[in-house]
Parts: sequence; structure tokens; C-alpha cells
Amino acid sequence: MGQQKSKVISGEPEVTKKEKQEKKEKKVKKKKIEKIKKPKKVKVRSKKYQAIRKKLKIRSTSSVKKAIELLKEITDTPFDSALEAHIALNIKPKETLDFPKDFPKTKPDANGVIHLKIGKITDKTQKLIQKFEDLLNQTIKVKSSGQKDFIKSIVLCTTQSPSIKIIAKE
Repeated sequence: MGQQKSKVISGEPEVTKKEKQEKKEKKVKKKKIEKIKKPKKVKVRSKKYQAIRKKLKIRSTSSVKKAIELLKEITDTPFDSALEAHIALNIKPKETLDFPKDFPKTKPDANGVIHLKIGKITDKTQKLIQKFEDLLNQTIKVKSSGQKDFIKSIVLCTTQSPSIKIIAKE
């Protein structure tokens, strides 16, 4: 038995598989070119945020106490802001870390960063420092033996405020 031949009834030439493939490739290339041409949106911060950022004289410090005091000084929200710690770790993104009862069981995000609320910015500075140190100590305990540069960076911020980088001393 041989192959059956199909007749073109409408008068249009028959399109081969090769021609169909070429048309698909042209469409894909055209879409890629259109995506490249779109300009990226620039992130625009509010006037209030920009004013607070101008007040912030330093963007990094080695003192946790100084960072918390600066955040208390610049925080200007109509509600009680949360103090947050963002710690970038040198780990696999889906690895789970076990923290003490004060801190929930947490997973790093896709970039290996853990985001934890330490407390309210209106809490006493000493209490916030103690909670931060507990978090940092627990994070270091989780570290695999022999792993160097476990903590990449540490950043403190409050709700709707610029962040302050803590220079880690491991």
C-alpha cells in the first residue's frame, strides 16, 4: 500500500511541514523582538519616602543599636511599624531552617533570603537588640559545619522605610 495523495480543491497550494515550521519561527522571533523593545518601568518612590531617605545620613553600620535608633528616628507612619530583619544566606533556596519559639519555622525565598519580624519599632531598643542577637545566634547555629560565608548580608528596616545594612562580624 502506498501513501494517499490529497488534492488541493480550493486552488491554494499545499503548505509543507517545512514552510509551517518557518512561519512558526518567524512568529517567535517577532514576539522576542517586541518584548525587547518595551522600555522598563522605573520604580518611583513617594515624596514621603524620598524625604525620609534624605534624613537618613548613613546607609550601613556595624552597630545594631545605632541602626535601630536611626530607624526609630526616621519612622514616620500613622501606625506602629514592625522592625524586620532580612538575612541573605549562602544556602539552597528550598532549605528549611528551624528557629526558636520566638521565631517561626521559616524558609528562605528564591534568593536564599529569610525575612523575619523582630518586633514593633515602639518596643524598647534593648529588647529589639536582644531579639536580633537571638535571631543571629540561632541562624549561625543552623550553619553547616565547615561552610564559609554563611551569612551574605543583613539588613534592618521598618514598614515603609528605607533599609540599613548591618556590617556582619562573623
